[in-house]
Amino acid sequence: MGWALVDILAVGGMAVATTVSWQQVSRPAARLLYPYLAWLALATALNYRIWRDNPADRRRRRVPGR
Repeated sequence: MGWALVDILAVGGMAVATTVSWQQVSRPAARLLYPYLAWLALATALNYRIWRDNPADRRRRRVPGR
């Protein structure tokens, strides 16, 4: 989950950079990315909360029988 959080933060940063750069070229095109940015914000918040609320998943678990 930690690496997924890093990944989604990177995707979000690139989406924001794309939106800002498209703003100079075509405002309607940039506005079409707003719902995607909102979805990424929600997905990032959910990913963070799941990662934060499950500290046992951050440790390596010993598989029974090994």
